[in-house]
Amino acid sequence: MIKIKRAKEIVINTLNEVGVLAEISQIISAEGIDIQALSCRVEGIKAVVNIITGDNSTAFKALKDKKFEPFELDVVAIDVPNKAGMTKRISGELNKHKINIGYLYATALKDQDRCLVVASTSDIDKTIDVLSKLK
Repeated sequence: MIKIKRAKEIVINTLNEVGVLAEISQIISAEGIDIQALSCRVEGIKAVVNIITGDNSTAFKALKDKKFEPFELDVVAIDVPNKAGMTKRISGELNKHKINIGYLYATALKDQDRCLVVASTSDIDKTIDVLSKLK
């Protein structure tokens, strides 16, 4: 069974410096907030950090109170079985309905039976509609 919902993701564009992820995670941790999904990448001299937390509004304010300039994006959080072929099913279904994937990241441990997939797409509502029909 696939469970899908709209989620808010905090995005932070910052300089790519040693320790920046440690600082961001310390700010969030100091508020007692858990990080549910995280992706970070380097683009030239910049770093982009995407985070979904247990309390985005408090995390957002804490990051803003420091030197960071976060913003929020709507994304899709997809809870799927952790088995071969799930990425193929998701991306194939979105392709069939002409929905572009801006980015996608996922994680699960080998012994877990579920996987969390986070996706930014060209049409969040249509993505939710299309993927909620998958069995």
